[in-house]
Amino acid sequence: MKAIVKSKIFDEKKKNQLIISIERKQKILKEWSSKVEELKMELELIKHEYHVRVGGLLLKDNQLDLEILQLQNLKDRMSEGMSYSEAVRKDEDAFYNEILRMQKEQEKIDIEKEILEKRDEVEESVAMQVKDVWKKLIRKFHPDLVMDKNEKTRREEIMKKINLAYSHFDLDTLKHFEENPENEEINGASIERLESILVSIENTIIELKMEWVEEKKSVWYSWKIKKEKAKENIDVFADFERALLDGVVEKIKILQKLREEVIPEYK
Repeated sequence: MKAIVKSKIFDEKKKNQLIISIERKQKILKEWSSKVEELKMELELIKHEYHVRVGGLLLKDNQLDLEILQLQNLKDRMSEGMSYSEAVRKDEDAFYNEILRMQKEQEKIDIEKEILEKRDEVEESVAMQVKDVWKKLIRKFHPDLVMDKNEKTRREEIMKKINLAYSHFDLDTLKHFEENPENEEINGASIERLESILVSIENTIIELKMEWVEEKKSVWYSWKIKKEKAKENIDVFADFERALLDGVVEKIKILQKLREEVIPEYK
């Protein structure tokens, strides 16, 4: 009987120790989840800005290259004796997939431009409020904070909606998530389950630290550092924009000349 009592006391003590360890590790996990998610979102916004400003010009440059190539092909076919209409029919499918790809890329840039424009229109006080709520929600709903696979999947979908609302400064949607439940229950779990939860949390912390290191290796992190080091009112993307604009202007001149040589209504 005494052995049974001692065993129960030992089990209860071990469970309490495990719960204390889990709660301590959960705090660390929340810190790292928030830290990594904030960095990823910041880099995502930098990527948006790059795509809208530099990427938009790169796409225009590629579109000009494609049109120049199309016209050059038409010119070559016409030099072989084809009429303009015959040459167009011959080449009409050759560039279809590339044109379709560029259209999709332009649609993506338009969406990113809309996101940036909305962010620029928001007052600083509102922006700070949105960010504060968003950070609380990361600590509440991040999928890495729970071990259950079904709950992880559910939270991944919630976090997608939360991040989308944050990128659009949708405070009402963010506040909608504040009243929802947070972490899985551990007080009633068995010792084996508690040990499994603790190991999973420790492994997740390691994975988050590795993800943090990988994010810092990305090209977008290097742009983040450039923006932080730049003096006030210095635009780090401006030089790239100017160089690309110079190239675009030159290609427009080449394109105009080809149009005059090839397309009947331009002659």
